[in-house]
This record gives sequence, structure tokens and C-alpha cells, in this order.
Amino acid sequence: MMFENINSWLEFIKKTSLKDLTGVINEDFYLDEYVKNMESDIVNPELLVDIEEKIKGSEIEKLFWEKTLLFINVKCLKDELLDYLIDNNIANEILGHLKLPDKYLWKLVDKTEEAVLTLGKRMYIEEKYKYEEFQDFLAKFPNKYWLWNSLLNVEPICNEKKKILIKMLFKITNFDDLKKKVITITVSNRIKNTKSIIVIKKYYKTMIPEYLLAISQNPITPIYMLENLVNIERIKYANQIRNFSKINLSSKKGFKD
Repeated sequence: MMFENINSWLEFIKKTSLKDLTGVINEDFYLDEYVKNMESDIVNPELLVDIEEKIKGSEIEKLFWEKTLLFINVKCLKDELLDYLIDNNIANEILGHLKLPDKYLWKLVDKTEEAVLTLGKRMYIEEKYKYEEFQDFLAKFPNKYWLWNSLLNVEPICNEKKKILIKMLFKITNFDDLKKKVITITVSNRIKNTKSIIVIKKYYKTMIPEYLLAISQNPITPIYMLENLVNIERIKYANQIRNFSKINLSSKKGFKD
């Protein structure tokens, strides 16, 4: 059983009896194993509505949407279908992953963290969202660790939103490990770009891996430090520290020669 594209799969669902479909759609069913062209995600929206009515309340309903929604272009999902799925808690996590309009992601934020993260990244990255909107969004989710941790690993278009993220992290959350992470990154960037040997010597003594990694990349790091770092082992980032130290050391010795 193979289908040319997603639309042909949907046509099959529409014309096949529920009894026969229960023998096809189960936990071990993976749609990408049965569709030749997975990239063709444009389908007939009315076909989806017809299927919604056909399988409503059946034992395969939840599984069908969970197995299928990821492969359908969101532009093909009509409002009435989205409202029905969300109101009935069908495929919440899958829907939370999709690039749905904001109003639907907001309907999902209390149902799945996926929607919180999708909406959060959108507000953080896209310019159309004002600083105040982003800050208000963060204020609603002070306990969503996954959200804060994920956003800290994303680069926004403007630095102002990053400042808001960090400010709110320290102001309204209790995530001490993330706060420590921010401080470490900030100090590491300072070390990497400092023109002060005193600063480098100060943080070299700490033997904190993140700081040693930054020191290994600073052009003014003394040769004796780099020679020590070239042999460093059994700490986090050891391989990167050794590699950067070798490059830095080679540059210094080459210049000296």
C-alpha cells in the first residue's frame, strides 16, 4: 500500500470504511513509510473537513490526526477544523509544533508546552512583535523552564529583546541554573575580547571550563597559558580548548618567527 502524495492518502481515508481503517491506522503506523512524495503538503481543505466528520468520535480519530497533521501545510487547515481539534484536545502537541496563526497557539498554551515555545520563539525572533508584547508574554510563563532555556539558545534579530529576556529571567523566575549560565556566558565574552592580561590571569586561576575556553581564543593570552591549555584533559570543552589553544599558539609563534 503506497500513496503518491498526502492528498491521495486523504482520498483513501475518505473512501475507505472505518472498519477497514482501524486495521491500517495504529500506534505502529508511520505515514512517511507509505507516501512517496512527502514534500507535496498542499491538500484540499474541504477533504480534511469531510474526513473530520467521517472519523469524528471513532477509535482512529486521535491517531489519524496525530499521524497526519505534521505533513499538511497549515494554510490548508480551515478554522472550523482547528477549532474542533483544539476544543476536543485532539493532537494538541502536534498542533503546538505547527506554524499556526497566533490565535490558535494562544488557545493551546494551557494545553501543551509546544505551543508556548512556538509562540515564544516567534515573538522573540520576528520584528513585528513589539518589545512590550514580548515582555508581557514572558510575564505569563515564569515557570516554563523549557521556554526560557530554549530562548536563551536562540539569537534574536534585535539585541533589545535579548536584554528583555535576561532581565525578566532574573526578575520573575527561580531558574538559578539558567541565571548562572547567563552570567557565565557574559563573563566568557568579556574574557574572550578583553585587552587586559590582568583579567585573563584572574579567570585563568578559576579553572572554570567556560572561562578557559574563552581564554584559549583571546589573541593576547600569554604563551605559557596556551602551552598549558594545549594539554588540558578531563574537563568540559577540553577538546575545544586544546584546539583553540593550538591555533592561538601557532599564530603567536608564527608571528614571532
